[in-house]
Amino acid sequence: MQCGVYGMERMARWGPVGAVVLLLLLFRCNARSHNGRDPLRSILERVAVDKTVILTQASCPYLDFAENWILHVEGLKIKNYLILVDDDVAFKYLDKNFPGHTVHPSIISNAPRHGPKPLMRYDSLDFNNMMCQRLGIQKRVLDLGFSFLWTDMDTVWFQDASKIIPRGFDFVGTGDRFRFGHDDEEENKICGCMTFWSPTVPARQALREWHAKCINSNVDDQRTLQEMWASGDLKQRLFWYIMPWQLFPSGALLDQVKVDFSHSQAQDNPGAVLPAVIHANYRTGPEAKRKFLQERHAVVGKGNVAAARQNNSCSTFSQSVSRSHLFQLIRCLTLIVRVSTPGPAPW
Repeated sequence: MQCGVYGMERMARWGPVGAVVLLLLLFRCNARSHNGRDPLRSILERVAVDKTVILTQASCPYLDFAENWILHVEGLKIKNYLILVDDDVAFKYLDKNFPGHTVHPSIISNAPRHGPKPLMRYDSLDFNNMMCQRLGIQKRVLDLGFSFLWTDMDTVWFQDASKIIPRGFDFVGTGDRFRFGHDDEEENKICGCMTFWSPTVPARQALREWHAKCINSNVDDQRTLQEMWASGDLKQRLFWYIMPWQLFPSGALLDQVKVDFSHSQAQDNPGAVLPAVIHANYRTGPEAKRKFLQERHAVVGKGNVAAARQNNSCSTFSQSVSRSHLFQLIRCLTLIVRVSTPGPAPW
């Protein structure tokens, strides 16, 4: 009993601040189940097909891209996909419209709050950190024994890429060429935007090293991967395959070739090789990416995301969420002050 009294006295000296820290620690402990089971496992088990999942990432500033990606994927009757959501606002919208395919940010991040963030500038520190952090999620998926196909949210699927990518490899990648040619620089440009990993020992080790190098560097995951690939180390340790650019072209290559993405070409030329997936990369900013996709008939949707974006729904919801968090914090602090106020112990 003396230990209990001593603990109460220390709590009284700590005051509300110490109690808040304690509550946060308890919250983080409860984020995992009592037996240490990763909460991500049950989500993967529910969605995976043949222990394989398709992963992408969504955030409030790119909600329309996320919805466009989902609608194309669902149009192909694909169901084993998961959206890793960065903030509560995006989660609320996507979980309402596409239930069962969203992963709450609390499962991905240990941050105490998950409010929407402003649009990150390409190559900024925040952007590079975000790109490196998502490798940690991918590593968790592999460690749980699942294969995954990662794809960026500014891609559009015209065919089921998971059926085209060959199995039996540790790693299957896609190119990220800026130009045509056979020079070493272009040959070593592979894209972190679309990768397929199997949970083999070499693959898990490679992804772990990629994650570590990315965290300890000043660049994003893309350039880190290309540096590792150019060194030749990964090529020697992995059983790998790079998909042909005709099926998975970069945004830069699509700027240099003429491809008719209208339905008429597919009908008139059933033997034509059309891209399975296109990527709005090699351009910065959402407007440039939207224009790229629109020019290639790659935008579908209900229109409600665009309207919501124009009405600044992200900031509106953010304020609402912030007020809710503030109310809960004030209430919590009030209770803590009452508990931690010095006084005679009830026993």
